[in-house]
Amino acid sequence: DDLLEDPGLNQLLVSTGSSISQLFTQDMWERHRGVSRYWRHLATITKSTVFNRIVEPVLLIATWAAFWCLWNGHLVPVVQAFGEATLEASNGVAIMERLAGVAGGVKFTHAIAVLAAAAAPVSVPATAHSLAGTALGLVLVFRTNGSSARLNEARVLLGNMVRVVRDLVRLLQYVPDDRRCEGVKKRLVGYAASVGYAIEAHMRKGRTRVDPDDPTAFKVDPSRYLIRIMGEEEATRVVNLPGASHNLPMVMNAEASKELRKALKAGMPHMIHRECEEMVGEIGKISGGAERIISTPIPLSYTRHTSRSLMIWLLTLPFALWETFHWATVPAVFALTYLTMGLDEIGIQIEEPFSVLPVKPLADVCERDVRALDQLLELGGFPPESRK
Repeated sequence: DDLLEDPGLNQLLVSTGSSISQLFTQDMWERHRGVSRYWRHLATITKSTVFNRIVEPVLLIATWAAFWCLWNGHLVPVVQAFGEATLEASNGVAIMERLAGVAGGVKFTHAIAVLAAAAAPVSVPATAHSLAGTALGLVLVFRTNGSSARLNEARVLLGNMVRVVRDLVRLLQYVPDDRRCEGVKKRLVGYAASVGYAIEAHMRKGRTRVDPDDPTAFKVDPSRYLIRIMGEEEATRVVNLPGASHNLPMVMNAEASKELRKALKAGMPHMIHRECEEMVGEIGKISGGAERIISTPIPLSYTRHTSRSLMIWLLTLPFALWETFHWATVPAVFALTYLTMGLDEIGIQIEEPFSVLPVKPLADVCERDVRALDQLLELGGFPPESRK
């Protein structure tokens, strides 16, 4: 349902059921904070977006741990016995020499036998690994907190978009009914109702995939929304203005300022004009803030160092757990890998927040509220038959 309502969401990152991609209702909040969430979330772990995205590396690291448990628990005595037998049996040298098929086969055989006889379980002190785990935990927390801050900032920007649009339309009742600014109210109402879709299109310029039929490949086209709100002629004019192809909100803001200038010349109060211009400027700040979030990730060196540190810690984890856990090392490594990689994956998923936030539903809210205010204030921005 979320994807039908907001197809610009990244389908690889959207969970089934409740998610940050929805506008929550009171009933959804009740379910969200209910104590049954512990059992419900555990029972649906296999449907989790995080789990399904990291299950491959989690299983690979668990397999790595199983191999070293097999080595420490069973293969070491076998290899040691083989090496000792090879050193003692003179005919064993000849057999290994023939198998090696290289010059100096006796030396090669002796070296292999010595190494085999010296085989030992692989383990590292758990204390050193625990200290490294503490540092890694801080790195993961800082990384996830940075992504969470970006998500919060993006949601504040979208909330401000809805607020500014409402306030702007409320002030349009002060546009004079003068022939010198004929059509100004209608165009400004259309701007307010459609600028949310323009911002959405600017934030979601497209995701490419190798497979062109991949449903996660998507590009928002605001044309049909603009046509529905402004009419086909006006919408076509706006989307074909210079600069509209790469920054539609900027062009629409400039057009809104031109309309406000006409209203000022026709007698719009200076104070109201200034407030309206400030709101148009606020829309520009919202668009610019979203551009900054999208174009600038968390420093890549930090992300890379986090990934490298996490992999080194997880790949050496079986050696630290073996002395205490023995074969229980495998499920322990599986669980710890899921928990730590899950934290890193959550940070990655929300780092670019406009792929998971309800941008389209909030643009719909803008249009809905503008239509309601247009009817309430009798602005005449929409013909009666088009009002919802």
